[in-house]
Amino acid sequence: MTVLHIVVIGMNGKGVYYVHNFAGDVAWRLYDTYGFPVDLTQLMSEERGLVVDMNAYEEAKKQAQVMNNLCAVWMYAR
Repeated sequence: MTVLHIVVIGMNGKGVYYVHNFAGDVAWRLYDTYGFPVDLTQLMSEERGLVVDMNAYEEAKKQAQVMNNLCAVWMYAR
């Protein structure tokens, strides 16, 4: 079972695909944590009738970059 299968099963609890959108923040977390490419997430999602919310993906990416920059500034100021 792949990480994507686990996430999709967790989204609806039974493994039945009632949702139409794959959460963009989850797609970002897959990339940020496991290095799982978003294009592969999109491909695998499309095979299951899902669409990755790329707006939410980009927003989560931007938030992660801001947090990373804030942490770097904080560490430098110490």
